[in-house]
Amino acid sequence: MVEKPGVAEEMTQDVFMTLWNRGSSYKNERGSFTAWLLSVTHNRSIDELRESRRQAKLPTVEIDEAAIVAILHAFANLEVKGTYAFDRRGRRTLGG
Repeated sequence: MVEKPGVAEEMTQDVFMTLWNRGSSYKNERGSFTAWLLSVTHNRSIDELRESRRQAKLPTVEIDEAAIVAILHAFANLEVKGTYAFDRRGRRTLGG
């Protein structure tokens, strides 16, 4: 969890910019889009925790990897009725 709203907003923007810039790297056969989104979010969160720990010189934080994996599996198994995409002008469109 992030305590500062500005940091959370920046992380959210970073995640979506990563998805936008690396959209061609998404492979449907490797898992759902939701699983990919959560994986990118998880990795960005870990990066933020590491950076804040370096800056504040905090003790190591234990991460429950089993819980993270369980959450990723739960989202990956959701049935998606439709997906949303955004065109280059930022308008939401219904796809697949």
